[in-house]
Amino acid sequence: MDKAKQDGENAESEFSDGDLFMSHLFNGGTLAEWEGRSPKLVEMFHYAAVKLYNSGRYDEAHKVFHELVRLNHLNPEYMFGLAACLQKKKKYINAANIYLSSILLDPGVSNIESSFRIAECLIVADKSLDQAEQYLEHVIKSCSGMDDLKNFKSVAEAKLDLLRRNRSSKEKSGGQEEKNKES
Repeated sequence: MDKAKQDGENAESEFSDGDLFMSHLFNGGTLAEWEGRSPKLVEMFHYAAVKLYNSGRYDEAHKVFHELVRLNHLNPEYMFGLAACLQKKKKYINAANIYLSSILLDPGVSNIESSFRIAECLIVADKSLDQAEQYLEHVIKSCSGMDDLKNFKSVAEAKLDLLRRNRSSKEKSGGQEEKNKES
């Protein structure tokens, strides 16, 4: 068999494997399943990532959470962990985007904390403050009538109030600066 023919067959085989892989992912499969990783092993990775995060080793935790997301891109808890690491590393916009991914994977009441964290990231980054307000309003509304979340609600209310006051004072001082320039 000549080399060109063998290379062509190898490429065709790899393409077929790629089709199988994409079909696996598009039908709800994960890379961990594709690679034959046991759920127990993936859970051990998660345990290690949480332990690293809780001990303040955010760079290391970030790497493990990143691997977890690679292995199972459908798990909102892994996305949340990755976002939390990014937030601790002051990569606020990246963190906000990953928190949003965790919400999209698991819409519903369980995403209240992700919404809250997105607002925090946007506020600290001083970006999209209108959206930050909307996220805080969502958190407050979602926590209403839930006794176990009343402390969370009060923190969101305080952050929203502070955000609005800061924005109002910036608008007033901006108007004052314009008057000073005109004089």
